[in-house]
Amino acid sequence: MKRVFVALSLIAVLAPAAAAAAESEPPAEISLRRSGCPGADNRRASEHKREDAMRCLINRVRERAGVRGLQSNRSLERAAGGKVGDVVRCGLSHTACGEAADAWARRTGYIDGGSFKWGENLARGKGGRGTAKSVLRAWMGSPPHRETLLTGAFEHLGLGLKTEGKNAVWVLQLGCRGC
Repeated sequence: MKRVFVALSLIAVLAPAAAAAAESEPPAEISLRRSGCPGADNRRASEHKREDAMRCLINRVRERAGVRGLQSNRSLERAAGGKVGDVVRCGLSHTACGEAADAWARRTGYIDGGSFKWGENLARGKGGRGTAKSVLRAWMGSPPHRETLLTGAFEHLGLGLKTEGKNAVWVLQLGCRGC
């Protein structure tokens, strides 16, 4: 039986004329061996516990890379939860079901005009490749996903996870407003 892992990454920026300076390159390797995040390897844990493990892992890798941690944001959590439903129904795409990539962030009020920075990572993994740790490891091994995860300007995150049988679909949305 072949295990599948697919992931997509996207960053969007709308800022006043002066864009933020380029960020420094993150360290090449960040270990996840001793994460200290309960449930990071458990594909049978509840979706809520696996989402908590992913939040923990994301903040651990950001900390180890010298980047500030992210705070959960209610609007982005709702946006990621809505987006994961679209991705499950219509396929792994930032524009699932024909919606703009940031449609859910706008719909929930996270993006409401003004300057912002917003990013999104998507993943689908089967079996052990759908755990929080394996998905984060795959994102860290992919330059565009890694860039999204370690962008220092981001302040907030929202996660969506849907499990269908042995398949896990993840949506991570990150952002900052007024940045």
